[in-house]
Amino acid sequence: KEDLCQACSESGDLLSCETCTYAYHSRCLLPPLKGPAPNNWRCPECVSPLTDIDKLLDCEMRPTVEGDGDDDTTKSGSKQIFVKQYLVKWKGLSYLHCTWVPEKEFLKAFKNHPRLKTKVNNFHRQMASSNTSDEDFVAIRPEWTTVDRIIACRISGSVAVLGQ
Repeated sequence: KEDLCQACSESGDLLSCETCTYAYHSRCLLPPLKGPAPNNWRCPECVSPLTDIDKLLDCEMRPTVEGDGDDDTTKSGSKQIFVKQYLVKWKGLSYLHCTWVPEKEFLKAFKNHPRLKTKVNNFHRQMASSNTSDEDFVAIRPEWTTVDRIIACRISGSVAVLGQ
């Protein structure tokens, strides 16, 4: 098993894949893993997290740091570059948890998940056919991320229903 995270090349509290030698921090996963990892956890190389995409909301060139972070020289002397990224709405998560995913992650996953390529192609086709200008386009509407009301809250394992 490896002692460094495959995503950030740092050590620490790592999740080890059951089927290969890779390890990751829970925060480095896309989407980040919430809560404890299951006993039979498999890494993104073995099971692509991109299969949990609900929909693609936007695509744009976004700034990132050049290099993969494989060595320390790229971290200290790196420069900012722009890469194509997709705004992803994940299955089972609200719009508050949407994240930007670099296109290279999609390209790696296309070979094992052909439906993902179809989803990306459909997104591009939909964006090309929409007649809205860039000024009118909003990927996530504000009302989707505003809490309207709280119906219940969880207190140490039990659910307390709030008054109406």
